[in-house]
Parts: sequence; structure tokens; C-alpha cells
Amino acid sequence: MRIGGQDFPPGQGPYIAGVVNLSPESPNQDAVVVDGDAAVMRARALAAGGARLIDIGGQSSHYAAAPVPVAVERARVLGGLAALRDAGFLVSVDTWDAGIVTAAAAAGAHLINDSDGFQDQAVIEAVAAAGLPVIIPFINGPNPRTTRPFDTRAPWTVMLPWFEAALERAARAGVRDIILDPGTGYAQPHLDTAAKEAFQRRVYPGLWRLRALGYPLLVALPRKQERATTVELARMIIAAGADFLRAHDPAIARAAMQHEGVAS
Repeated sequence: MRIGGQDFPPGQGPYIAGVVNLSPESPNQDAVVVDGDAAVMRARALAAGGARLIDIGGQSSHYAAAPVPVAVERARVLGGLAALRDAGFLVSVDTWDAGIVTAAAAAGAHLINDSDGFQDQAVIEAVAAAGLPVIIPFINGPNPRTTRPFDTRAPWTVMLPWFEAALERAARAGVRDIILDPGTGYAQPHLDTAAKEAFQRRVYPGLWRLRALGYPLLVALPRKQERATTVELARMIIAAGADFLRAHDPAIARAAMQHEGVAS
């Protein structure tokens, strides 16, 4: 995988994507920044912790967060993107709006994190026109704020057909530079804390099924109340061969990587 002129060879990761939230309504307040200067400061801290990519978003994907107008999301994303680009960072833009995909690509984004799972034809066409690599996460619903329940006791019976359909849409549009994400980091209102963790524990050992589709994998590191549980789940993800880890706290990723004997 090549992103922004840099190579991310398979088998040499996992590579860390650090999170910068330009959305103050986000529940993840530790990642929230208020402007471009603050975005650069946080990105530098993330890079010092091992992050090679910075993933930014101007609209929270959490179902309980207040939605914001697209114009506000666009202004947040473009302001943060300009500051981070000027500071020399590789930047991924997390959005599910086609206009923002186009504007971010024109402003120099290196990667699109399509939070609606490549289900919106306008977004698909925008990504294809931009010629950028794209992250496609599993979303059982039209976007991450509107998800539907599914049988999390047998997740792959739902997830694999879903990804096969997403990849067919990508192929029809000529999009080939793809990273797959099992979507286990998204908030799901139909699962309580214990059920969500049980779902994650079912998915991570089976990530080989997703890898068999032939694309790199990105997994969002879980954030549990107990740090030991977070590290344990991170170790499961790393042992399963994830290529990219999306992390609010790279130190968690590095601790798990060192435990698994992976150079950080």
C-alpha cells in the first residue's frame, strides 16, 4: 500500500493512525482539538508515540453526538487539513459526505476514511475521481450514526457478504487502493458494553477471513475502562495480522506490539 508517496509494505506493520477530532461534540474529548494549531500539536504528540498517519474528522460518528451542518464539517476538516499538511503529516480524512471528499482531495488529503462503508454512490464517485486510497469499514446501516442490529454471535455470516458487495461497488467504480476495517470501533446503540466486547472478541480471531479478500486491514483499537483489557484486545488484533491500527493513544498500541514481539 502506498499512501501520500510513502510505502506501507504488507507484513511490516502494524502502522499506527493517530486520531485528531476536529469535532468538539465528540464523546472522545481526549482527541478533540479546536483549531489547526492545536491539531498540529496533537499530531506531533501522536507521531512521537509512533503514529505514521493522522486521521481527522469534523463530524462525530457517535450516534449520541449532536450532528453539525456539512458547511461546518467542511470548514473544520479543511482548516485542520491545511495546518497538518503544512506541518508535513500524512493525513486521512474521515467523512461520509461526497462534497467533503472532493474538497479534501483538492486540498491535499492523502487517504479517505469513508465512514458510510462505500454505500453512497456519490461518495464512491468522489473517491474514484480523487484517485486516493480509501478505508472501507463495515457499517450495518447507511452511516455510522444510524446502525441496525445484527447477529453479533455469528458476525462473519453478515460481515463477509457485506464486504463482498462493497468491493463489487468499488470495482465497478475502478477503485482498487482499498483498506478494509471490520468496524468494531463504532458505537452501536443496540449493544451494551459487555455485548460489544463479546462481539469484538468474536471478530478479532477471525480477521483472517477478511484478509482472505486480498486487502490490507485497519482496526480501531478498542477503548475499555480497564487498560489491561484494552491491551489484551490490541494484542488479539496484532496477532491476527492487522496492517493498520487506528488509535487515540498510540502508547496502548505500542505496549501491545512490544508484547507480541513487533518492533515499534
